[in-house]
Amino acid sequence: MLNFLKNNKNKGKVILFSDEKILTINAVFNPQNDRYISSTIPENVFCTKQPAGTMVLGVVASTGDMCLPIFVEHKERLNSKSYIDLLQNKVIPWAKDKFGDNFVFTQDGAPCHTAKATQQFLAENCPEFWDKTM
Repeated sequence: MLNFLKNNKNKGKVILFSDEKILTINAVFNPQNDRYISSTIPENVFCTKQPAGTMVLGVVASTGDMCLPIFVEHKERLNSKSYIDLLQNKVIPWAKDKFGDNFVFTQDGAPCHTAKATQQFLAENCPEFWDKTM
């Protein structure tokens, strides 16, 4: 990543950072990560073993611009087909409208990101992206 950012030919390009997060309600208590700001710890606050939740995709540009959050249908998990659909209908149009062809799309190593179909779609539809080997 640092080599890419230092490379003179890439100066001035906007980098788009993307990631998904599952937002849950009444998640199971995790003593390693959960913290309370309180003088007492309430009992049984987190009690659901299969909490209600939904996945949201966020995209933030190195300029500080943000794509509106993209919510995934309840209980749907992203696979390459559904991820490509989100990219094609929401993310890429927003990025091209905002930055033209002056952007680089990045993502992490989630299976739907590294799938051959996703990599091919990005190669054909993004001016530049960091493939799964970056």
